Amino acid sequence: MPFEITNKTRSDHGLRWEGIKDIILGKKYNLSLALVGDKEMARVRRLSKHKKEANVLSFIYGADSGEIILNMPRIRMEAKDLGVPYKERLLFLYVHSLLHLKGYNHKDAKQSRLMEKKEDYWVEEIGVL
Repeated sequence: MPFEITNKTRSDHGLRWEGIKDIILGKKYNLSLALVGDKEMARVRRLSKHKKEANVLSFIYGADSGEIILNMPRIRMEAKDLGVPYKERLLFLYVHSLLHLKGYNHKDAKQSRLMEKKEDYWVEEIGVL
């Protein structure tokens, strides 16, 4: 199964999750996407030993499979705090996490700049779909 989504929230997201995944990772990439609340994200963080608060977590399981967990209430709060539309923030973080699954990261300044260029490109491309 190339794409599976679990929505454990009442959030109306309005994104075409699978289509965006197909554009960035390809149709054959197996992605599990979970839309969760604060309690579920805290549970996942404990299990994965991720210490910092997170709006999104990405896990690579293989060359062509991975998982993304989005904390929807936190993302909504961040959008409000940043003064950007919720859907815009959600799209950015989804693209960001897809790029992590593709192997991009922000461990140093050079890698951060490259990832930011890719984020900007894809958010602009997908934003007009």
